[in-house]
Amino acid sequence: MRRRNSIKRAKALAHRYLNRSRYLHSLSVAEMSLALQELWGGDRELLVKAALLHDLGYAFGGKALTHAGIGAKRVAMLGFEQDVVSIIGCHTVGKKGMNLEEQLVFLADGIEERRNYPGVEEIRWLAFVDRTEALLSYLASTRKYLEEQGKEIHRNSLLMIEELEMEKEWKNS
Repeated sequence: MRRRNSIKRAKALAHRYLNRSRYLHSLSVAEMSLALQELWGGDRELLVKAALLHDLGYAFGGKALTHAGIGAKRVAMLGFEQDVVSIIGCHTVGKKGMNLEEQLVFLADGIEERRNYPGVEEIRWLAFVDRTEALLSYLASTRKYLEEQGKEIHRNSLLMIEELEMEKEWKNS
C-alpha cells in the first residue's frame, strides 16, 4: 500500500514553497541523510521526507530560530507522520533525547555539501567515523560561531551537548 504522504509529495511541496537556494539545500540535506543512513541505519523514507521539508517553515514567515517549529506545524497540518514532524521540529537547535533519524537530519543539515564554514570538512569526515563526535563537533562549531556574534547557544543545544558527552563518556568507560 502506498502512503499518501510519499517522498514524491514531500519533494513537490518543497519545490512549490521553497526558494531555489533552500530547495537545493534541502535536496543536498536529503542526499547527506541517505549517505549517513547507509552507515548508521534509520528509516530511509522518514529521513528523506523530513530532509526535503525541514526548511518549509521559512516559506511561512519563519526565521533562524522559529522556522523549525513553524515548519513542523505546517507539515503536521499537511498530514505527515509524527516522526517527520518531530525531526523537522528539532533540526535547528537539537534537543535532549533525539532519536537516530532526528540526529541524522540535524547533522546532515549542518554538513551537507553546500555548507562552507571553518571546520565543516572535519565534521563531515567525523560523521562517517563517529556520529557522537560529529554531533559534538558540529555543536561546538555552532557555539563558537554564536559566541563570535555575541549570542548564546540555545538551551536545547546545551542539553543535547550534555547528553552526548555523557554518551561519549559511557562508551569510553
